[in-house]
Amino acid sequence: MLRAADEAPNSLIDGGYGEPAGFVAVPAGLKAAQIQAAILQAATGRGWTVQEKSDGKIVVHHERGRWVSTVTLLYDASQVQVFSKSFRSGKPRLPDWVRFLKEDIAKDLVNAPFVKE
Repeated sequence: MLRAADEAPNSLIDGGYGEPAGFVAVPAGLKAAQIQAAILQAATGRGWTVQEKSDGKIVVHHERGRWVSTVTLLYDASQVQVFSKSFRSGKPRLPDWVRFLKEDIAKDLVNAPFVKE
């Protein structure tokens, strides 16, 4: 199995999105609006602030104590790619928050077909 860093094109890393932090598989048959809603629900439910929202891309931000984290989520019908610019006391690190965010996105995507629009 390839690591997320091995799968991410250099243009995404160099494009300012940050370090690859994995991906979440999207269940078949979901519409873009359902995917976006699941991501937003997971992020806001965990206290992330939405900085940017467009088709196929959401950027969220969170600060707590010495941690500062900005996560870019690129999505399509097959997956949500996660990129992180996270720092603790000015040093790059990946907080557990990003893992928790991915777990919540996965749960919300599974439940998306059952949520009324």
